[in-house]
Amino acid sequence: MFKLRSFLVVFLLHGLTFVSADDDGTNSAQKAVLDILSSSNYSKFARPGTPSTPTQIKVNMLVRRVEKIDDILMQLSMQFTLRQIWYDPRLRYSNLVKSPPSIGYVTIDDSAANSASLWTPDIMFGNEASSSIHQVMKPNSYKRIFPDGMVLWSTRLTSTMSCQMDLRYFPFDKPICPIILVPFSSTTKDMHLMWDDEGGRNPITLSVPRYQRRFSKFDLVKSSAGTCSTSGVPGLASIGNFSCIKMELYLERQSGMYLSMVYLPTSLCIMLSWISFYLSKSISTRMSLTVTLLLTMATQIQGLNDNMPQVSYAKSIDWWTGFCMAYGALAILETAIVAYLIQGQETQVDILMHEKRFVKTMMLDKVSRVLFPAGFLMFIILYTLIFVVGNEFIEAT
Repeated sequence: MFKLRSFLVVFLLHGLTFVSADDDGTNSAQKAVLDILSSSNYSKFARPGTPSTPTQIKVNMLVRRVEKIDDILMQLSMQFTLRQIWYDPRLRYSNLVKSPPSIGYVTIDDSAANSASLWTPDIMFGNEASSSIHQVMKPNSYKRIFPDGMVLWSTRLTSTMSCQMDLRYFPFDKPICPIILVPFSSTTKDMHLMWDDEGGRNPITLSVPRYQRRFSKFDLVKSSAGTCSTSGVPGLASIGNFSCIKMELYLERQSGMYLSMVYLPTSLCIMLSWISFYLSKSISTRMSLTVTLLLTMATQIQGLNDNMPQVSYAKSIDWWTGFCMAYGALAILETAIVAYLIQGQETQVDILMHEKRFVKTMMLDKVSRVLFPAGFLMFIILYTLIFVVGNEFIEAT
């Protein structure tokens, strides 16, 4: 019994010694970092490194949620965590402490007073419309300082980015929305941005579940990381060259809604107008049918245009609706020609001329019964090849 108690006492003493040493390592590391930040040798206005070598900033992103994709305003709203990594030799404290901190680094919250004493990169979003840092329950931003002087700055944001979409193939388009990161004032002589892709890892992580990547109008297909140039940006060339990196989100529009709301109804209106070619001498019925269908189609197209993106060029869907309107007008024109010929029959005295005009109207209707469906079918084939298959070919190349 005495031996068991002695063993327990020794075990507890060793545990307390371990915990005390662990706490001493963390506390001493925090004290060393605070001493460095408050010393006269450290200045938050001076960037790390030498004047001849730019400071390298590695960036990676965790996309938590894509909240909204607005093709009317051409904006993308998303929630993500931005992480910036750089080395600051002035913050190296491995030789100032007896033992390293238990978790391997010292954490400084952005809400702490000493956080303002730390040098940080001046990165901004080049196509930002608005952004905010999450503040519940405390500012969602912190900095980790490692013994070798490496600094990790992690911030959770919600941002709305401008996403200029090319809508020439709408609604079969596949927009690409960029998120551009560029220093606000530091040129390439002072700062170099790069993606944290060491070891072939992907610097962008989409934590959005696959079933949540389908939105009301778009599907989020994939993301990519790359570089960009600011040399051709107006107003920046005179200031200097800036390092630039970008993340691109590849989207694919869900065209099923437009097939059921635009393409199918307008096709039915065009096909129903062909009934007039079989009504022969019923001019009033033919005219009322074609005009009613044309007005119905025009009203439907106008209502849809009010809820679609407005651009200065013709979209794919505009070519479709424009052709359908023109095709409906041609059906009315054919009916008007038949009406003119039939009216001529009613005032014709010569029976032979009367029969010739009747044969002409019958022949015109017979030709229209073939030409109108054939022409519409050819237009569908050409439209599919140009705007659907052609868009896929352009994306592939």
